[in-house]
Amino acid sequence: MKIQSVCHLTGLGKTTLRYYERMGLIKDIPRDAAGHRDYAPDQLDWIALIKRLRATGMPMDQLQKLAKLREEGEKSRREYCHILENHRNHIQRLLRETETHLRVMEEKIQACLKKKTSHRHE
Repeated sequence: MKIQSVCHLTGLGKTTLRYYERMGLIKDIPRDAAGHRDYAPDQLDWIALIKRLRATGMPMDQLQKLAKLREEGEKSRREYCHILENHRNHIQRLLRETETHLRVMEEKIQACLKKKTSHRHE
């Protein structure tokens, strides 16, 4: 699959894909006769996971470690899963915090709407 197709399917730009390659997150991308990248389907799944992990705040050094463990295969499966579990826990904490923030905002909005005559904002 050519880089344009990968960009279309993942929503990532060519520059981002090339950056991920330089950072060691995406490796062993085969090239066609013209020297253009030709991504394999399993690389597309990995790229989609990278995108999700970055979107949820996983630092680049953790992603690099995860990529290395992925390359090592079965012998590193436990550590790979442990990193994913820790990140899941991080996301769950963020969700709880965000839900609290949302509740407070909803309360403030309701209070604001009830005080139509007041010009005081909290």
